[in-house]
Amino acid sequence: MKVGIIGAGRQGWRRAQAIDVSRDDITFVSDIDAQAAENLAVVYRANHTVNWQDVVRDSNVDSVIVCTPPLFHAEIVTSALENGKHVLCEKPLARNLKEAQDIFHASVSNAVKLKCGFNYRHFPAIKQAKQWCDQGVIGDLLLMRCRHGIGGRQDYDSEWRVQSSVSGGGELIDQGSHVVDLFRWFMGEFSEVFGITETSYWDIEPVEDNAFGLLRQPNNRISSFHVSWTQWKNLFSLEIIGSKGSISVDGIGGSYGSQEVVLAGRNDADSDMNKRIEFRGVSETWIAEWQEFSDAIKDNREPMANAKDGLEAVRLIDALYRSSELGQPITIN
Repeated sequence: MKVGIIGAGRQGWRRAQAIDVSRDDITFVSDIDAQAAENLAVVYRANHTVNWQDVVRDSNVDSVIVCTPPLFHAEIVTSALENGKHVLCEKPLARNLKEAQDIFHASVSNAVKLKCGFNYRHFPAIKQAKQWCDQGVIGDLLLMRCRHGIGGRQDYDSEWRVQSSVSGGGELIDQGSHVVDLFRWFMGEFSEVFGITETSYWDIEPVEDNAFGLLRQPNNRISSFHVSWTQWKNLFSLEIIGSKGSISVDGIGGSYGSQEVVLAGRNDADSDMNKRIEFRGVSETWIAEWQEFSDAIKDNREPMANAKDGLEAVRLIDALYRSSELGQPITIN
């Protein structure tokens, strides 16, 4: 498959390396910074341009990866879909619900695949937890809890991520997008949310550096999370509580620590079901995510974390922001 990359920053390089491992071909690179586009293109002997339109209109390009800030997602992704390109778009799918809906409708109207970049689904520890849940090992799922945060790089408060007009918000739409996607993947749909956002350290108001969320399902089961840009020691901690036991996932590699998944029974009588698995080494989620997308195109099936998943994650984030602003729960329509 011939691939075009739009956005030649850090994420564009990650995606290029994953594509190269899968042996698909990078044929076109675009970035508004001509030198950045050229630097990436030269490594993979690809064409390069400063105009993303050149990539989506190129008949030699089969699929496009959109690695730009969310400000540009709606226009680029919609145009790529309308030009018959399969698209992998970085999360969040869009800055707001309206843009996400526009992208979703474009994906439905065109016979091509759209995948949202929820790479957390491909961490081995999280995949193992999902397998145990799907097998009914811990019984009916009752709730999930997640704490996820980073300390922020030096000058983090000057990056595009803290400009709501570019990113769509702060930490809630940033790492919070991964969390709500995992909640939906494990638990299903939610009918009501209550959110609180606050700016406690970084000089980025009105953008938040911390966010808290409660999500209720139609059966009244409630899941909760806290995401933070003031977690000075990077953290990922996920718990799934079931009627027969629980699963915890800690770490996602790198500065977050090695991945560990623990299965525990309800009490000592269930100790025979207790398991602990640690996954060490370099994370290969980008490779796994690309391979799943490539296979979905070849098999003519919906990819994991498809257009609908991207839309629903934005819908939840949008509702959480509105809840925080109004100080009351928001019903999900």
